[in-house]
Amino acid sequence: MTRSTSRLRAVSLAALIVLSVVVGGVAFSGSTAGITDSDVSAESSISPTDPSEESTVTFSFNYSFTNVNTSGDTTLSLSTPSDFTVEGTDAIMENASGAEVAQASVNGDSIEVTASPSTSTVYLSGTVDITTPSVDSNTDANIDITGTDSDGSGTLTETITVQADFSVSDVTAFSPTTIDENTDTKYGINYSFTGVNTTGTTDISISAQNDLSLKDPEISLLDSSGTELDSNDTSGTTQTVTVSSNNPTDVVYVSGIVTVSSSPVNGDTTSDITVSGNNDGDTASTTVPFTIENTALTAANISEFDPDQADEQTTNQHSFNYSFTGLSTTSDTTFELSGPPGSTITDTDLELKDVSGATLNATPDVSGNSLTIIDDTGAPTVYLAGTINLTSPELPEGTEQQTYDITASASDAGGSDSVTNPLTVSFQGGQPGDPELESAIQYEQSDGTPAVEVAFSEDVQNFASNYDLYVEGEGRLSGGQVSASEAQGRAVITLDQAYSQPMTLQLGSGIQDPDGNSLVSSDVGNTSVRFAPTSVFAGGSTNAYQGANVSIVASASNTGVQLEGVDDDTDYFFDGSTGTNSRIFVFATADRDAGDYEADISGEGVADITVRSLGLDVSIDDRNVTNLQNLEGTVEARAGGRPIRLAFLDEDGEAVDEVDDRIVDLSGQGNYEFSYDLESLNVETGEYIIRATDTTSGVTVESDTVVVREAGDTEATFPTSGLSESRGDVAAIPIELDNTREATLTIGSENLGFRANATVRDDNNDGRVTIYFNTYAASTASEGDLGSSNDVFSVGDDDQLVSSDLSIGVSNLLDAESYDMSLETEGRETDIQLLTLGPRETTAIRTWTAPRNRYGDLDAPEDVREGSGEWLTRTDEVAVGDTVVYEIRASGLEGALDARNEETVTSEFYDFANGSGSNPAAQFAVAQQDPGPNQQPLLLQLNDSNSRVVADSANDSYYVITQTGDEGPSAVEDEDDDGAIDPSETDYGEISSDDDLRATFTVFGDDENDLDLTTDGEDEVVETTHSLTAAELSMSEPFNVTETSGQEIFGEATVAPGTEVSIRVRSADGVRPAFLKTAETTVDEDGQFLVTLSFNDTSPGDSYEIEVDDIGPASQLTVEGTVQPVIRTPTTDTPAETTVITTTTTTTTTTTTTTTTTTSPPTTTTEVPTVQTPATTPGFGVVAAVVALAAAALLAVRRD
Repeated sequence: MTRSTSRLRAVSLAALIVLSVVVGGVAFSGSTAGITDSDVSAESSISPTDPSEESTVTFSFNYSFTNVNTSGDTTLSLSTPSDFTVEGTDAIMENASGAEVAQASVNGDSIEVTASPSTSTVYLSGTVDITTPSVDSNTDANIDITGTDSDGSGTLTETITVQADFSVSDVTAFSPTTIDENTDTKYGINYSFTGVNTTGTTDISISAQNDLSLKDPEISLLDSSGTELDSNDTSGTTQTVTVSSNNPTDVVYVSGIVTVSSSPVNGDTTSDITVSGNNDGDTASTTVPFTIENTALTAANISEFDPDQADEQTTNQHSFNYSFTGLSTTSDTTFELSGPPGSTITDTDLELKDVSGATLNATPDVSGNSLTIIDDTGAPTVYLAGTINLTSPELPEGTEQQTYDITASASDAGGSDSVTNPLTVSFQGGQPGDPELESAIQYEQSDGTPAVEVAFSEDVQNFASNYDLYVEGEGRLSGGQVSASEAQGRAVITLDQAYSQPMTLQLGSGIQDPDGNSLVSSDVGNTSVRFAPTSVFAGGSTNAYQGANVSIVASASNTGVQLEGVDDDTDYFFDGSTGTNSRIFVFATADRDAGDYEADISGEGVADITVRSLGLDVSIDDRNVTNLQNLEGTVEARAGGRPIRLAFLDEDGEAVDEVDDRIVDLSGQGNYEFSYDLESLNVETGEYIIRATDTTSGVTVESDTVVVREAGDTEATFPTSGLSESRGDVAAIPIELDNTREATLTIGSENLGFRANATVRDDNNDGRVTIYFNTYAASTASEGDLGSSNDVFSVGDDDQLVSSDLSIGVSNLLDAESYDMSLETEGRETDIQLLTLGPRETTAIRTWTAPRNRYGDLDAPEDVREGSGEWLTRTDEVAVGDTVVYEIRASGLEGALDARNEETVTSEFYDFANGSGSNPAAQFAVAQQDPGPNQQPLLLQLNDSNSRVVADSANDSYYVITQTGDEGPSAVEDEDDDGAIDPSETDYGEISSDDDLRATFTVFGDDENDLDLTTDGEDEVVETTHSLTAAELSMSEPFNVTETSGQEIFGEATVAPGTEVSIRVRSADGVRPAFLKTAETTVDEDGQFLVTLSFNDTSPGDSYEIEVDDIGPASQLTVEGTVQPVIRTPTTDTPAETTVITTTTTTTTTTTTTTTTTTSPPTTTTEVPTVQTPATTPGFGVVAAVVALAAAALLAVRRD
């Protein structure tokens, strides 16, 4: 206990000693506690506060410091950032009375003064010379004013702003700066201007000097955030591009795309482009020197000298086109065209032209084998093009062929160049050893493919490029119709089909043997091809019609063939061969008896041939006819589909001059019915025969004799048992005439309340006339004579309406009824029939759409049928700018629209269906479906200038075709909401892509007119609706592809299916190698477009731009993308499950974790922010130290 008490006393005594020292120290400092931040004040802040960059500035200032401890030294300082340089100072420390205490001095990047002031308030005042650093933009800098005494320290921070100088630097400069003359080079540029006065106007310009100009610039002025302040998208060529702004940021950028055009130069030339700026009088600029290189004079072929073959000493016209680039534009250039030595140029028809096609000179100087033009063209590129007549030279003795040079050249002060073309001159006439044509036979190859074998006397070359095949009625066979091969003097031309018509083989002079000997001149030109389409091979058999040619085909050339009949009726033998370089022996059966034959092909085997009769026959229906009748009959054979030639012969077997031969095809049943109009052919009375010839085999037969006599009794008849039509349509009434050319038709009777008559004439002498009765026009015609031209009756162009009349008329549409019809000729009634008119009806209206460019293609019903399913589509949504088609299904309109013989009835339709007037018959209207509150709907002002109406009256269909958008009809406000545009309604509005339209077709009933057009007297109304949508193309962006083939470029479109779309993928500037890929497609019925392109010539990271354009109303779409690498799929192990059980005092949780083996991703490093910790613990001062010491003493006692 004594020891504890002693220790307690000792600790307590130590604590009292510490406390007395602390308290004594506080008492000793009196009222001054040391300088703090609040004790530093600006009597006069540092000035100026906006110094320029990289300049030495004298700053003035005056700062006060209070609560200064006067018992020791005090240090006052003014500190700058480390990139500032303090050059000198005359600042001093002053006491409260203004007396100088001490002079300040420079200490690194600050000034400093230390002294022992006599007053508790002191001042740091005076000036300091400071050099500011370089900055890219206006930059704030802190100036620290600090006072420190033995008791504390205080700082005041002042801010000045270093002003950046107005200057320019390149972010993306013009590159390359060496370019060829007379070229356009596209650049993407970006230049920055710093130190911009944000309260003034900044003007930025790009200027081209001398031989450079700026073309189609797309330049923008951007602020520091990238926001566009101004732009210049001048179209065309200029020398200067300017952009400006009144409210810029302190840094601006002039950025965009510009094409630099270089002028032609005579030598390498330097010219500048200057990027400059003016910022309220401050200017900055940078100059980019360009080198324009003079390109060398170059000659090239556009079209070579043609033809490049000629016989010796013959005059031939040759065409050519040569280009010359890199010409001097300031001095004369000499152009020359020269032929072979010994040749002569005579007539010329040529021109020297520039790239625009303008003629520069067309008068050459011609001398012997050359022509010359000397001209100061003023153009760097010209073309020498046209024709000359050149007489080829005589070949040296013993030479059969020689090739010469045709030389085109140009020379100027800067250089010269030339281009040569070959001209091959051949000896004229055949020579010993020249190849000859042996045969040309059309046959069928072993695989069933038709072909022509052409055999020559020896091996030949160049056949494939020196032949043509012509077929009567077909013309020249080309492209996929023929292909040729040649070997060992035998050429085979494979055909796409067999041709039974006469065929001609045309051979060219370029066919040669291996020694260069050309085909004999007598074989150059046209040769008939022998037609032997039935082929047989060793070991095979075939049937042939008597008169046909049979090809016996061997496997090698010049093969022996023995042909022999094997029946008693076929006593025939022949021993021959296929011939030189031929594998075909032709067996002609025209003079052979029907039966069986054997062909023994030497070394290969026997082929069996059976010859049969074709059974060709001609029969005449009536062998006694008048000269006003038709001579009719039938030609038939035992094979269908064969072409037959019919000849009309007199009793002497001679062709009648007035009657041409006919080529007809037998039907599948093997027959053909023919007819000759004797009256129209002016055939005289007498005896005649018809000869029929099978054009395939040559088999010919003749008919029995036909006697032609003078015409007898006349008759007009109805060939049909009855006719039916809808009220309002046009009834086609056919009649047939015998021994007469005129007849009178009567329709109706007094009991039916209607009667009309029409007299017609058969002008084309075919014994038939069709009379067209317009049942609608009959309701409006006046009684009496209608004449020979009216709306009620008409006939075809080959016949004549002689007269017509209406003896009993009606005031409205003819009723649905059966009307008596009768025919009369030469005062006699010769036939009767009924015309039944049924009710008419309006059944439907539908909406279709088509691409914009298809508007002009829809002129006839067949156009609609052809377009349906391809580019004409049923829809309820039409893109603005596309074509829209309204299909009206209604019977009984043909007469009103006069649509019998017309496919386009636009004006007639709008006259009939305008819906206005006192007694409107019908109305067609396209109206705005939802005009909005308190507004009348807009009506489309359809007429024959902005739409067309196509009639398909045979199918009771009518198509109103128009366009939407700017090319379509205007819209007029329907003030009285009656669906018709009245003369007083003149307020126009605009139909937009937000509108829905309703198309309505109405046939009015008895309330509107007295025409009786509807069955029950009520209006017939049909309608269809569709919306309008904006014409757009869309794709995802970015649209990336991989570096492989078969990449699909696709998107969506609102334009009509069938619209053609072009897609262009172009590499971005700087991508090397550059690439350009194009394709075309159409929008499908789902509104999508797609093309497949190959990108296997690109590299990952290559960027590109996709441009999509259509021929329709949609605007061009541009998206960007990047070529992606092909990602190889890694092998992935099967995930394994691991169960981890974590136990706590209260619960048990089971967590299932799936472990998957994958490729490790790149390591990502995240910086952990540094937290600054104070050197002393806040709040742990002297008192806390004493208390802690006391606590420690108590704890020590307690432990004891």
